[in-house]
Amino acid sequence: MDSAIQTLRNTFPPPQVLVPTHSLYTLLNKSYHAGQQADHRPAAIFLPRGRQDVVRFMRLMKPFFVQGDITLAIRNAGQQLTANCANIHNGITMDLCLLTGIRFRAHDNIVMIGAGERWGLVYEVLAGGLSLLSPREGFACDNVVNFEIVLPCGTTVHANANHRRDLFLALRGGGNNFGVVTRFDMRTFPQGPLYGGCLYYDLGEMPGQVEKLVRFLKDPVAGNAGDVDVDVRMGLTYAKKWDGVLGRNEVWYTKHVEEGEEDVVERGLEGCPFVEVKSRMSVLKMVSLSEAAQVKVDDVEGQRRCTTMNTTVKAHAPTLLAACTTFLNSSNTMDHIPGLYFSLTLQPYPVGMLHKSSLLGGNSLGLKPADGPLVGIILVAYWDDANHDEEVLRAMKWVLGKVEDEAADRRTGFPLKLMNYAGEFQDPIASYGPHNRWKLGEVSRKWDAEGVFQKLVPGGFKLLT
Repeated sequence: MDSAIQTLRNTFPPPQVLVPTHSLYTLLNKSYHAGQQADHRPAAIFLPRGRQDVVRFMRLMKPFFVQGDITLAIRNAGQQLTANCANIHNGITMDLCLLTGIRFRAHDNIVMIGAGERWGLVYEVLAGGLSLLSPREGFACDNVVNFEIVLPCGTTVHANANHRRDLFLALRGGGNNFGVVTRFDMRTFPQGPLYGGCLYYDLGEMPGQVEKLVRFLKDPVAGNAGDVDVDVRMGLTYAKKWDGVLGRNEVWYTKHVEEGEEDVVERGLEGCPFVEVKSRMSVLKMVSLSEAAQVKVDDVEGQRRCTTMNTTVKAHAPTLLAACTTFLNSSNTMDHIPGLYFSLTLQPYPVGMLHKSSLLGGNSLGLKPADGPLVGIILVAYWDDANHDEEVLRAMKWVLGKVEDEAADRRTGFPLKLMNYAGEFQDPIASYGPHNRWKLGEVSRKWDAEGVFQKLVPGGFKLLT
């Protein structure tokens, strides 16, 4: 490891190779969203200033990779919570924060985005990705038309529908298994202001809201393809400061209108069953897309301990209500944990969204329109003290296990585990199905023959274990 770091220090100027004694090292290492990531102490942090620096790094480190002398983590705009993914103890963390830049290509409506842009897009894209526009536009990864990627050998290639299509499809959902993505080119579409936000309500309203969600998803028009301009997710939230649990709906009306027609958007949620609920707190307003992306549903500030996990079920009201009951029973046993925020979110995957995904060329997730409608069940927890890490994780795994057992009993379970929210003990790539997993493994063997990103980039979810 010392020889590898010295090689980097001999090649790049001091501000790009940071060791633990450097003040910027400490600042960067404390800037992670989750406290567990900041617990790691890499032997060095490398800050490439552009794609060519990534190329030089990979070529310089190749002898050390071959000998198994170093391990690597890659930090980009998203921060996956699995160990060693965005930061690594006693290894080298490559931080892409300087690989910024957004350039619009007007002749074909494509935007080119540097991998260091700090708006959460990068990991969302690599792992599939959901947004409030997903019902209309599909998963985030479906909207990438080209990946610029530095392969383990140090060669830069572009992967798209016409060139290196196997790698292109693998990068749409396959995680950090193939190289260092330095730029994304994405399709764009017109989008005016949005109307919506969050509503919090008493638990007595929850059964009716869940039943309305299932009816909405199974409606042959609204849920399948017609009402793609309404994005909804709902759930339960426990916050220590509330001393209890509230129901929560996040609802957005996303139809694009021209300037001067904003009142059409504001009226878009009139009669919507997910806003016609007796709420204790409600924040519905007209916002731009960038403002909507910054809405903090979790109401969590600063760096905290954090973990997530998820499963998927069919859109079936008794299954979803049973999941809510299980969550409530668990949250009652965790109320002694300082600073606890614990949520269960029901994330719909409408048939129309799955259909849009297939129209845009597909991805690695293995989903078909005939699979839907589906609902992701996502658990998220934040808390203050590392001493409670094991207790929180144990409680969350109990909730998830019981939810999956009850879904299995009802024959309403579905294998998908969304990588964005998967726990370390889960295997999202296996949930894509054996054929898709095999294809991803073949792509890895083709483009990373020495297995650098399987063995020496240990974080994330690996293909060849």
